[in-house]
Amino acid sequence: MNIADMTPVAMLILVAVIAVSIGATVLQSIRSTQTIDAADYNITTSGLASLDTFADFFTVIVIVAVAAIIIGLVYMFGRSGGAKL
Repeated sequence: MNIADMTPVAMLILVAVIAVSIGATVLQSIRSTQTIDAADYNITTSGLASLDTFADFFTVIVIVAVAAIIIGLVYMFGRSGGAKL
């Protein structure tokens, strides 16, 4: 893994954030036209809660992606004959 491998990972995370944001905006717009405590209102509210839960994991996803890139860089420098201890 090298620096060039960060671009697809960053784009994937960016697309996921945009998709969740647009989905939440659409669900919020739909919910504002529905009657409170109706079945469709409850389903839309559940969808919003699900998107919120998924969005909470973006921090973890970004940390794991960055850690994988750092581990890949360390591995790459280790194999290239860098300083030996």
